[in-house]
Amino acid sequence: MQDKIQKLMDINPNNLDSKLKEIGKLYSIVLKKYRETLYLLNKKEIELSNAWAERYSYYKCDFDFQLTNAEIKNFIDNDVETSELRLEVKNLKTDAEVLEKHLKNIESLRWDIKTLVEYMKLERIV
Repeated sequence: MQDKIQKLMDINPNNLDSKLKEIGKLYSIVLKKYRETLYLLNKKEIELSNAWAERYSYYKCDFDFQLTNAEIKNFIDNDVETSELRLEVKNLKTDAEVLEKHLKNIESLRWDIKTLVEYMKLERIV
C-alpha cells in the first residue's frame, strides 16, 4: 500500500487527470481497510476485556488463596492469553493509526492537485 501511495504522489501537469482517478480508488481501498481494522480492533478489545474479567473472577473467587487486587492484576498481566491479546490490540491500534495517516495523505494530495490546476490556469492567463 505504501508503494501505491508513493507512486500516486508523483504528480505533474501531464498526469493530473489519471492521478485524480487513482486518488478516488486508492482512498476507497484504504478507507475499507481502515474500517476493517477498526472492526477487528473493537472485537479484540472486547475479547481482552472478557478474558481479563474471567481471570479476575477466577483469582478473586475460585483461587485457593486469598489474593490482593495488586497480586491478581500481576497474575493477569503475566497470563499468556491476555498478553497475546494485548499485543494484538496494540498492533491493530498501530495499523489503524498508519491507515488514518494514509487517508490524510491521500486527501492532502487531492488538494495539492487542485492547487496545481488553479496555478496552471493562472499561469495561462498571465
